[in-house]
Amino acid sequence: FAYDSGEDSFLTREDYEKTTVWLPGQGEIVLLLETGFVPAKAQVRFDFPIFSSETYEDPSYWSWQLVAGLGNMQALVAGHEIEYWVAVAAPQMDDAVPGPVHWARIGVGPLGLETGSVRVSNLARQARVTFDAEKPTIFFKTILRGLTKYLASKGAEKAAGDWAGLVANIFGAVTETADTRSWLTLPEHLHLVRLSLPPGIHDLEIEVLGHQGEVLFTRVITGVQVRAGDWTFLSRRLF
Repeated sequence: FAYDSGEDSFLTREDYEKTTVWLPGQGEIVLLLETGFVPAKAQVRFDFPIFSSETYEDPSYWSWQLVAGLGNMQALVAGHEIEYWVAVAAPQMDDAVPGPVHWARIGVGPLGLETGSVRVSNLARQARVTFDAEKPTIFFKTILRGLTKYLASKGAEKAAGDWAGLVANIFGAVTETADTRSWLTLPEHLHLVRLSLPPGIHDLEIEVLGHQGEVLFTRVITGVQVRAGDWTFLSRRLF
């Protein structure tokens, strides 16, 4: 595939070849560079109310009602007598701080050739969009888990006395943690580079540049073989 810089879309290899002029006797190198890291998930704790006037016979229904009211707690508790506040933990993804890498410059020293990379994907943004889309369901499951634990502690209290309910409640609070697992090594950005080179063995010199054009670090890919009229695909993860 290849990136169409005019829109956020990808071209097939066939379409890319049709729109690109091949230089006679040259080979084509396509280099994919991965830079940065996607934002990690953190844990956020919050409380939701238990109303003394409700029996919570349908925990799923009440969990969705509590999710819908979290944005306006004053309206959520208006007109209700609160019996208890349940503490829960949920995953949260903070706004990503842009990494230092902006683009890369690739050169072949002996030939005097140089070209820049094109950013083809922002995985950090995609991770954020995906998390925001899943957030209502995540909070629903979090509240449902907390509500289920609370109802279990109330059941233990009725069956065995106040101490049993208190122990169950404390145990539920202590073991309450959010699922913050994620693919921490996924790159923040994907960059694409294309070079037309004569046949032979070449060393590619990569300069990784910051947002002000400063050189952050350099890497060299040695011994890249290029064949006339053929593609050479490479990928590198830059840390």
